[in-house]
Amino acid sequence: MTQITLRVFALLLLLTGLTAIASADSGGTLTLVNGGNNVMGNVYVGPYNFNYTSNGSGDPLLQLICDDYAHDVYAGESWAVTVTSFSSLTNTKGLQFPNVSLLQYDEAAWLANAIFASNNSTDIGELQYELWNIFDPGVATGLHLDSTVQNLMSNLLNCSGQFAAYCNFSDLLLYTPVPGSQDPYCDGLPQEYFGRTNVPEPGTLLLLAAGFLGVVALRLISRA
Repeated sequence: MTQITLRVFALLLLLTGLTAIASADSGGTLTLVNGGNNVMGNVYVGPYNFNYTSNGSGDPLLQLICDDYAHDVYAGESWAVTVTSFSSLTNTKGLQFPNVSLLQYDEAAWLANAIFASNNSTDIGELQYELWNIFDPGVATGLHLDSTVQNLMSNLLNCSGQFAAYCNFSDLLLYTPVPGSQDPYCDGLPQEYFGRTNVPEPGTLLLLAAGFLGVVALRLISRA
């Protein structure tokens, strides 16, 4: 086998692995397990627990944050979703909220990061209502924010200092429901959710490893 052929073979293996990563989260099925442990205003405020299946494999427990107050979902309900990275949101925005701007999604993503970073149930509840308020104005009316959340809200989309991490959207995913895919007994469109990227599936890791080993083999042969 010539060095050129080996290079092509190794490149194909590596590209196959990268393609698997790109397609691994293109879409799947969400099933709501429960609303989590945090309740405010007689409403579960998440993070919410889901089962997620895609391409024949599943995540037994996926924690997501809801951005849609107007619709309801129930424990055990399943529906199809498209899954997009936040960097490709331009092509997806509008499926759930056709009249909102990308800036509003930036604000929601900022708050989602703040919720993921918090372990205080009161702060989580207040931040969740403020996130809902972006797409459903008035939901947070009358909400009395504690000092921590007041500080966060006054620094919304501040990307410097202690708030810089909240502006990193690179690991955020958006789970947008596919209309008509919910259970027949449920009315309306299911909710949309923010999540975070997962570790690549074992099959994807194997493909990447194969590509890497191909490159290593090429280098060893070329030195012989």
